[in-house]
Amino acid sequence: MKKSSFWKKYWSKKKGSEIEKIGRSSYTTSQLFLYYSDCIEKLGELNKKDTLLDVGGGNGLFANICYSFLKKIYIVDYSENLVSEAKKKFKLNKKINVILDNILELKKIKKKKFDKILVGSVLQYLNNYDEIKMVFKVLRNLSKKKTIIYFTHNPDAQRKKKFLNSYKKLDWNSKKIQKALIFENKKRLWLDYKKISKIAKNTGFISSKKIIPNKSLFETSHMFNFYLKIK
Repeated sequence: MKKSSFWKKYWSKKKGSEIEKIGRSSYTTSQLFLYYSDCIEKLGELNKKDTLLDVGGGNGLFANICYSFLKKIYIVDYSENLVSEAKKKFKLNKKINVILDNILELKKIKKKKFDKILVGSVLQYLNNYDEIKMVFKVLRNLSKKKTIIYFTHNPDAQRKKKFLNSYKKLDWNSKKIQKALIFENKKRLWLDYKKISKIAKNTGFISSKKIIPNKSLFETSHMFNFYLKIK
């Protein structure tokens, strides 16, 4: 099974609270606030002239926080359950559109242009760099000249070995550790930022340098963020 197919089923079956369903169960309220605050800061000043695309927006927690500062938000996710939940939540909110779609295509919004785009913890669920190139091309067509695209929580290939070794220090039995290591190695796409930067350049973008997540967040140990702007 391809990584992306596995993850689509994984997120569609995810249960629990609003936070647990989007994979933030380890976050405190303060940590979730820090993560969303960082996203807003990196996207630039929000204003009521801006239209935001939130790719991987799940059940709309981020949209719920910032929609009042924007003209419109489009939430896109490939989890039927999360999209269904978001549609119910925002059915009376004319500022928020919720769409079931895949980041590799985004066919349902292909004629639109966005001022800001957030891709929150999505690239790690793709299969390879060819798909990342496809994503960059799709987002390029959805961008204006000054659009900022912010990508969060990308597993760092340079820190993969150290992170995986940290599992051996946990108070887990060997079977549980082995299962976790197989999961990280086979299901998650670990990314080399130099390759990301090269793909960005070849698809019409300027990429930022690596941005390390806030030190209060778990992801700071093994992930990086970055943003793209049109050349």
